[in-house]
Amino acid sequence: MIICAGIYFRPMTISSLFDDVTDIKISYSTLGVSDGETYIDSTDYYPLTEGEKVNMLSVLSRYTYERKLSTFLPNGFSNRIGNEVVMLYTEQREKESQVIYISSLGEIIVNNRVYTAKNSWKMIEEMKDIIGVR
Repeated sequence: MIICAGIYFRPMTISSLFDDVTDIKISYSTLGVSDGETYIDSTDYYPLTEGEKVNMLSVLSRYTYERKLSTFLPNGFSNRIGNEVVMLYTEQREKESQVIYISSLGEIIVNNRVYTAKNSWKMIEEMKDIIGVR
């Protein structure tokens, strides 16, 4: 039982989600409240060039994500969004496209399953550097 739990909760590199990826598009959103009104500022989906894709995969290889007890439930709902969210849309060879959501408060949603991602705010900062968002 302990071995199974160790396997289930082991850290996985985020870049492993991008095996056989042919195209990556990224969108960045900032959420907040200004003068009592909520807002969401978003960029359009931005297709990465080959150089940006290499840099993005390098960033993603330095970060991990882990399952939570609730990960086995495909609800896709996160209660820890934070003030920044990155959405990565991937097209893969012989696989369905997927959208990966990364929040600044340490959660990542993959295929409607919620995982934890330590230092996600730092990863988002590195991603913003690649696409030139400040």
